[in-house]
Amino acid sequence: MKDSLHQLVLHAITRLREQNILPADADASFVIERTKSREHGDFATNAALLLTEGYRLQPYGFLDHGRVLNHRDMPCRDATETSCALTSVGLGARVALGRNVNASVDVGRAQSRGLGTQPGDLRGHFALNLVL
Repeated sequence: MKDSLHQLVLHAITRLREQNILPADADASFVIERTKSREHGDFATNAALLLTEGYRLQPYGFLDHGRVLNHRDMPCRDATETSCALTSVGLGARVALGRNVNASVDVGRAQSRGLGTQPGDLRGHFALNLVL
């Protein structure tokens, strides 16, 4: 399994080099290893850290809060609530990969109940932006 994952990541790096998104000499000496905790998945790689060496990495923390008041007191979550709120806190990072590509990843923990979340639920988000 580790060999298959290594080949997939190596293929992605090769494609990014061919498309001039990564420099031709970008470090590809990454490793695939088991995570220290099953909570973090099955495998991890240091490929992103190696490939972004020398790029501007911007870590950030966030607190998101949203509140909705429903029109004409329509129910929100159930028949008794007419407003909804969701709060989350988390960490993330942005990195620029050359002039035309940037990416961000963040992970947040819900602090209140939402339609699809319970307090303590973790959610992740990844964005890749290309400038054409």
